[in-house]
Amino acid sequence: MAQTVAVVDGTKGALLARMAEKFGVDKAKVGEILKATVFKQPKGKDGPAEEISNEQLAALLIVADQYGLNPFTKEIYAFPDKQKGIVPVIGVDGWNRIMNDHPAMDGIEFRYSETMAKADPDAKDCPEWIEVVIHRKDRSHPIVVREYLDECYRPAFEGQGQRGSYKIKGPWQSHTRRFLRHKALIQGVRIAFGFSGVYDEDEAERIAEARVVNMTRDMPAAIDTRPEPTLDLAALDRFNKQITEALPDEDMDILGEFIAATAAANGTDVNGLKMAAAGDNFGSFLTSFNAWKARRAPEETYLCPDRTDGTRFPASVCAKCPKAARCPEYGPEHAKQNG
Repeated sequence: MAQTVAVVDGTKGALLARMAEKFGVDKAKVGEILKATVFKQPKGKDGPAEEISNEQLAALLIVADQYGLNPFTKEIYAFPDKQKGIVPVIGVDGWNRIMNDHPAMDGIEFRYSETMAKADPDAKDCPEWIEVVIHRKDRSHPIVVREYLDECYRPAFEGQGQRGSYKIKGPWQSHTRRFLRHKALIQGVRIAFGFSGVYDEDEAERIAEARVVNMTRDMPAAIDTRPEPTLDLAALDRFNKQITEALPDEDMDILGEFIAATAAANGTDVNGLKMAAAGDNFGSFLTSFNAWKARRAPEETYLCPDRTDGTRFPASVCAKCPKAARCPEYGPEHAKQNG
């Protein structure tokens, strides 16, 4: 059965031609090469993996083109998801590129906990947390993001085979410190520059296999979504322009969360929801997003007495600090929470 090529031929052709010219690949073969190399596609139980569609390829090309990333060097790749869409994944080299290419980028530094921890017997000793500090030219205070080992660590895969149990160790076991630093960098870049809708590999693997969660109370009722949407590049472009004009940068991170949950609950993918929300339906979409955002209780932040730059940390971070009980700022809240 022939696939339905649901993208506008001229636009898709232009993206493929641009990729071929930029990276010196045969124009006639670039599409098939990309399908074969940039999608992490596990084999099916009863045979080969399902073929990557033209729509999935086009969706990846749009993201790669938007951020100027090279799919051939794995700066960006993708997992097909269960709704026949994609989960775009940016490798650490890709995050470094989009961070350093951003015109507001003004420097980065890492800070490390003095307390060492071991996530499990397979892991290397690692700081309990790693903090990334990103400076922007257009901000008076740096963006500070701290990631904790116990929240990020992925244990070795364990399974049962014909010869008994087995264990497959991965990079979190061999390079524990480096991978926690990568996590801090990625979250810092997201928050500092408002990148949404793209993931690291840990997140993408979970999302690609995730069960659909019913969140219908948050759904835009006026939006008619389709279970297997065709890709309308003009509608996606219209949605991106509308959302950029309507929302401030600080809303972009949670916008990605809202879109992903809304799409899943409506039985479509992220691109399908964006296309349905574009144009005349955008007002309804924006109203639903603002209502959902208002229901999210903002987390209280506290000044850190150990810092001289006026940095404030959310309560969830303060609660894990070894000095929480004695902290003049967070201490009273700590006492209240712990009786």
